[in-house]
Amino acid sequence: MLKVFGEEIVCPRANRFIACYGAGQFDLHIDDHFLAATHRIDTPIEFITLSGYQVMSEIATNGKDKGIDQIDKSWEYVGHWKSLWPSVWIHLEFASTQDQVILRHLVETIGKKM
Repeated sequence: MLKVFGEEIVCPRANRFIACYGAGQFDLHIDDHFLAATHRIDTPIEFITLSGYQVMSEIATNGKDKGIDQIDKSWEYVGHWKSLWPSVWIHLEFASTQDQVILRHLVETIGKKM
């Protein structure tokens, strides 16, 4: 159970285990071919699972980009998908996020956009 904005969120079942290696050693990359395919209106998207944020850190591996900026950039794409398919379901995975700056941003900023 997680309490967010005064609401209790409960996972109906724990049906997966997500393990990651090298937490904090991650730069977000979204494949250009994938993006092109998802921007086609004739390819409807019904469900989006966002994963990988849990291994991000406040400062990206390249030493200059902020993890939050990378997350916000990815949400520009999500916003576009939602404009094409307003009824799309979005599942955000952030279990085991260790970086507190990243976790806070996911819950307080991205959570509101869901």
